[in-house]
Amino acid sequence: MDKRVFFILIVLSLSIGYFAGYFVGKKSALNNKKVERVVDNGSSGNASNPHSSGMMAENKSVDMERIHSEIKELKQRVEKNPGDFESLKSLGDIYYDIKDFKNAVSYYEMALKVKKSLPVMVDLSTCYVNLNKVDKAISILNEVLKEKPDFPQALYNMGIIYLHGKNDFKMAKKYWQKLYDIGAPGFDRDRLKMMLDALDKSIKEGAK
Repeated sequence: MDKRVFFILIVLSLSIGYFAGYFVGKKSALNNKKVERVVDNGSSGNASNPHSSGMMAENKSVDMERIHSEIKELKQRVEKNPGDFESLKSLGDIYYDIKDFKNAVSYYEMALKVKKSLPVMVDLSTCYVNLNKVDKAISILNEVLKEKPDFPQALYNMGIIYLHGKNDFKMAKKYWQKLYDIGAPGFDRDRLKMMLDALDKSIKEGAK
């Protein structure tokens, strides 16, 4: 496959997901704000400030204290009421945000035993992708799409998984074509069309 085409597919697929808010990120349970992840690459606007790195480290420490406090409070709620769906889901969300996918899986699965939720199932599948359990992720997304065939997040994630996890361009196209056809909100149709065209090209090249 043409490396340039593959690069275009990667950039388009990830950027479309980013702007739509799917797969590559999700809202934190912490007061409905994203968990701040401080990255000091030496190129920030505060680089000239001799105290900037110390301030960033302090902010990160405050964030982690806030996260641990929220986790402790939510776990106390769950101890009192093991069937507290919202607290279980929130714990999953927090662990997801801090990239502790094993714990996220644990709490999402507990939440789903209390109540079925397609968005939680999508988040669970994403955790499994990050744990390199691609087939498990696909299985969960198939359940979601069986119940709601036009669920945008599931369609988008299936495309990502088949493109990057399975190297299966035909299956990626199948899901993204449906995403394009339903006109899912949050997705740039022009970018989706470019992505589908790039997939078509790669599929034709592979058939030669």
